[in-house]
Amino acid sequence: MIPTYNIDNLTGNLDTMFQNVMKLGFIISLVLITIWIIVSLLIWLFRSQKEIRKSN
Repeated sequence: MIPTYNIDNLTGNLDTMFQNVMKLGFIISLVLITIWIIVSLLIWLFRSQKEIRKSN
């Protein structure tokens, strides 16, 4: 007898693993973008303060 396939679960729970990986990747990318923006703003702030001190 030929075994029938379960149409409801063709991926063998890979879709839930993929969703977890995508969720983790999204969170990591948000954290990295946030850190990058904060560091960029701090560099801009200290560089502009240095230029103000030079002009005086």
